[in-house]
Amino acid sequence: MLPVEVLAIVLTLTQGCPSEGQDCPQLDPKNVTCACKFGGLEVTTASGVVIKDENCNSMQNKNEFKRMPQVRMARAKCAKTYALFVLDPDVPGYPRGNFYNHLVLGNLAGEEVKDGTLGNGTTALCYNGPDPPPTTGTHRYMFLLYEQPQPNVTLKEIPDEKRANWSLATYLAEQQTRLCGPVGGTQFRTKA
Repeated sequence: MLPVEVLAIVLTLTQGCPSEGQDCPQLDPKNVTCACKFGGLEVTTASGVVIKDENCNSMQNKNEFKRMPQVRMARAKCAKTYALFVLDPDVPGYPRGNFYNHLVLGNLAGEEVKDGTLGNGTTALCYNGPDPPPTTGTHRYMFLLYEQPQPNVTLKEIPDEKRANWSLATYLAEQQTRLCGPVGGTQFRTKA
């Protein structure tokens, strides 16, 4: 029998997204309503506005995010790869779990996620900055990071005209490789 201390170390080392052949935890996408609970992501705009755990869900000027911000997660594992989604859940009339999709990037190397370079990933849907329709109130923009159980996965490309009323659950179910998570997240709010 192993001492309790050794068991605790073994349990700690096996947490997170497991390797192929093991369970891959994935939260029901319809329950992804606040990216703040996943934490760890830091988003920085070109002008230096930073969204991180301490100010997650803060009100921001949408013009700060017209261009793709830098996204990083200090706790990213160098040996892993990741997929990044940017989603707006607050479009009136969308069912829960459907979003306006602003970005899907896959095959992001752990080192790039750690330092925020994200230059060598695969784009399934290019970035489209926030522009909520007039009179629709406040919108959240969720940045969600999923861990890939394999280093190179093929994410289905999303045509630009399919951004609206987009189902994260359907997209995740259609993938050849199950994505684990979310393992990191943050968000901001902005007004129409």
